[in-house]
Amino acid sequence: MRRLTIAALIILISLLVTFGILGGHYFATGGISTPFADTAIFIVTLVGVLVVLASIGIWATLRRLLHEDIAAEISRIEEATRCEALSRMAKELADSFWVFYQDTHNIAFRDQAIKIISDAREIIEGRGKVDVEELKGYIYNNLAFAYAEKGEAENTAMAHSLINYVMEMCKNFPKEEANWLETYAYVLYRLPKKSGDTEKALGIINDLLQRQDVSDKAKHIYRQRYSISDA
Repeated sequence: MRRLTIAALIILISLLVTFGILGGHYFATGGISTPFADTAIFIVTLVGVLVVLASIGIWATLRRLLHEDIAAEISRIEEATRCEALSRMAKELADSFWVFYQDTHNIAFRDQAIKIISDAREIIEGRGKVDVEELKGYIYNNLAFAYAEKGEAENTAMAHSLINYVMEMCKNFPKEEANWLETYAYVLYRLPKKSGDTEKALGIINDLLQRQDVSDKAKHIYRQRYSISDA
């Protein structure tokens, strides 16, 4: 019964977030030309908030259920497996909220993404430590980027610690190297610790703009993010 409950909660979270993302993306990119534009925007915003609240509640319930299982008498291997599954799900859920934030620019979605990806980091570093370096890289990278996007000085030390760890393991995951390197630049750019960090960040981005393995779409995003003109 518990497994069925957990499965149902995961499906419900996915449906809620998918509905919210699709709705927000449509109104953010499709435009509204009806006389009831203000009403439509209000309704979409309200639905978005309800999606956040519902997903938060469901996530909290799911996390509690799984942690109750983990706290029970189970083997070390089973505990690590459950922790890995929970941290992977948290990462995917945080990614969904982040997409919604990018489409709507609503900081409620950004902050919820940060909360959930922080949960993922705590899980992966918890009592049943998860020995999956690639997953840890994704989680650390995404959390560091989110802190940089938020831009609050109180998160500077943590953001640098996370992305420095990612940079140490970057050579083992060449497919992610460019994305993770851009996160490193973004942390330096938005949350500098030393006087030369901003210049270092721009140097990294200019190098990425010259690389053939970086897509034109990504280069366009970089130019906008770091206020670099199309020369």
